[in-house]
Amino acid sequence: KRLPFLNVTLTSVLGRDVAVGPAQWVLPSGVTGVTPMLELAQCSVGPSAAEGSALEVARVSVWVRPLASLLQRRVVVALTLHAPQILAVQAANFSWMGFPEDTEPSARPSLVAPAADPASPAAATPRDASPPPVALENVRVRSGRLDMITFGDPAPRRMHNVSADINLWP
Repeated sequence: KRLPFLNVTLTSVLGRDVAVGPAQWVLPSGVTGVTPMLELAQCSVGPSAAEGSALEVARVSVWVRPLASLLQRRVVVALTLHAPQILAVQAANFSWMGFPEDTEPSARPSLVAPAADPASPAAATPRDASPPPVALENVRVRSGRLDMITFGDPAPRRMHNVSADINLWP
């Protein structure tokens, strides 16, 4: 099934148009961390207002890290991106996604949720009813394609069969 609430939440948090595809399957054994908990099909993250990098993924596996989740008192997850197509666009100040120098408006990714609207029904719910916080541990890229567009270069540089592990915190 499609997860429209996830599209809205991620679009709001990331400041980019996010489309989460339908869930292909959910495995209850995924809570053990031995298998993925969830697999999503056809997900995408569009460009931001400040820079044009984007991502399309054929399949995303969501892994739960049970021990880290217990120790940190929040849900810790890892993602595996299968066959992603990544477009990385360099800004006029020669930065990539706002690094090393940021752009105006900011191109740096933000994982901070915007403040809730006090008039919305969600703001009226008690704090105990809110979902537990989620932390992203790492992202694995498997068999991807990377198109890099450097500032002033009309043609993208293409890399095929890209695989990487990106740890976001120790």
